[in-house]
Amino acid sequence: MPCLNLSTNVNLDGVDTSSILSEATSSVASIIGKPEAYVMVVLKGSVPIAFGGTEQPAAYGELVSIGGLSPDVNKKLSAAIADILEKKLSVPKSRYFLKFYDTKASHFNFLDCTDDDCPRTCLISLHSSCLFRPIKAKNMHSVCMLYTSTRSWLQLWMEWVHLLNLALRRLVLCILTAIYLSSESVSLELC
Repeated sequence: MPCLNLSTNVNLDGVDTSSILSEATSSVASIIGKPEAYVMVVLKGSVPIAFGGTEQPAAYGELVSIGGLSPDVNKKLSAAIADILEKKLSVPKSRYFLKFYDTKASHFNFLDCTDDDCPRTCLISLHSSCLFRPIKAKNMHSVCMLYTSTRSWLQLWMEWVHLLNLALRRLVLCILTAIYLSSESVSLELC
């Protein structure tokens, strides 16, 4: 769910990036209130960045999250990530800023998988080449609680109605296509 993208003009050769990723993951998870298992951190070094007209060490970050963000949380996250960047990469706090995006779950496909060995809980994906994929739910209760914790029941209901509408449209299209193709003596293999 939360994804932190960090870019810096600092060369990361010889830097312990694992500790940066670990600390950033822990900070994002604890401050936003999401499980670490769903936090992604991307760190890019040696990115050409000029900030304030100079190419001194600087960093830019973007954090995308499905809920959990607020002005207070954003200040805490900015301070925590700035501390990590200053301590690990010598990027001064005055040469870094973080942009926040609070988004909807429908903009992510983070729990989708196609094979039986999927390490995460799988949900139905309606934007694939097939109408439904098999689901393998190891802990569906946790996913449901996690999914609904940042949404009102009305929002959740509206999203499910929208998904059902999409599924029904796709099903009708498949049926009409099958009828048309069967009248043309062409075999059709649905999904």
